[in-house]
Amino acid sequence: LAEKFSDKVTWSAPIKLADDADPDLLEIKVEIKGQRCHDLQGCFFINETVVAEYSGKAQAAPTTFTQDTSNASFKGWVMPSQAQPGEEVTVWLEATPDIDYHLYPYSPTPVDGKTPTLIHISKSNGWDIGAPSADADPTQRMVLGEPSIVHESRTRWSIQVTIPEDAEPGAHVLKGELAYLTCSSSACDMPSAFEFNVPISVGA
Repeated sequence: LAEKFSDKVTWSAPIKLADDADPDLLEIKVEIKGQRCHDLQGCFFINETVVAEYSGKAQAAPTTFTQDTSNASFKGWVMPSQAQPGEEVTVWLEATPDIDYHLYPYSPTPVDGKTPTLIHISKSNGWDIGAPSADADPTQRMVLGEPSIVHESRTRWSIQVTIPEDAEPGAHVLKGELAYLTCSSSACDMPSAFEFNVPISVGA
């Protein structure tokens, strides 16, 4: 059987730069060829060329949070993990529901008696913390006989964090909490939550 992907896929390839190469001027042309198919509409060919640009040094592998009974997996990371006073970093939280399950969109408070995804930075160090923003729009589906707005596939929320000009150099930690509800079309789990830590190194 041919390998196929029904949601989203990421390929990566290592590249070694020459000693005298300037990564900020680097442009890598990537040819993408393949097929995109629909069960009813058939297939069409993909033949595209995109240009990859240098966006900074690779970060350490994300720290992963997983709950065995949650019907979803979570992981979070910060980019960049080192910054100077006055700069911004982005905290990323990624949720992937199990097959046939979904989560609800982020909201700062419960909505109409339903349980949205709640994200709260409980220890901010006095830094400026932005509101979570999702990288994917939710979709509508029937849940327990009612139309609902949900996330059925992997979703990432980004949170912009501004480090103040007078921040002390050294290691800092932001602490947060994420609460969520996983459901299928016919049943929901009990609401769940976990705490997470985000280490950030501030330079002198």
